Amino acid sequence: MTPMYAALRRRLVVRRHVDYGRVRSAICPAL
Repeated sequence: MTPMYAALRRRLVVRRHVDYGRVRSAICPAL
């Protein structure tokens, strides 16, 4: 695994985590 690929993978994971937090914060008030 090249460092560039590792950085890209880490960025995708971070973005997915941020999206999950945003969706959860949008669903929580509805509950």
